[in-house]
Amino acid sequence: GGLSPEASPANLPPRAPTTPPRSAARRHTSPSRMTTSACDRFGGLAPPLSVVWCHERCHKVEAHPLRMAITDMVSDFRGVLTCQKKAKSFETWASRVERSGYVLLTDGREVRPCVQALYGCPRSQPSLVVVLCEQHRHAARVAQWVSDLRAQGVVLHIRIILTLRDFAPILASVTRSLREPSGRAPARPP
Repeated sequence: GGLSPEASPANLPPRAPTTPPRSAARRHTSPSRMTTSACDRFGGLAPPLSVVWCHERCHKVEAHPLRMAITDMVSDFRGVLTCQKKAKSFETWASRVERSGYVLLTDGREVRPCVQALYGCPRSQPSLVVVLCEQHRHAARVAQWVSDLRAQGVVLHIRIILTLRDFAPILASVTRSLREPSGRAPARPP
């Protein structure tokens, strides 16, 4: 589990462009409206896949293409996306109710404060933390930080990716694990 050997800085693939959005006509929905529509869509039950994207620019106009690409990708797996601007808002979201089995998608800047926020929310833990680093040097720094966490005995599944394109196979793996009879097993990305 956690950071796989293929995510080590020496084995990271060359950077590729971010996946373009499938439909520019699709509108982003606020997190509260997403939660309501997701419950309606799944008969009052929580959706099978929940992804929280914590990124300081997630609500900005310039992030719209990336947000729509993530929304489309998550929707392809019958999931819902909740956007949180900073780790503090993520912590507030995570502390409101007991949650487990969600995927936290963040970047190199927000991953540390998000992981620190998780210490205060022991009943709201993600199955997986995915860190989207757009540059190899940022991925190398995050990989070193993850290694240091493990050396301290912190057990958290963390996967580093360089392109959004690498997120779809991870979501597929998480979705498969959610369908297992044992319930929300920790994700083991490919």
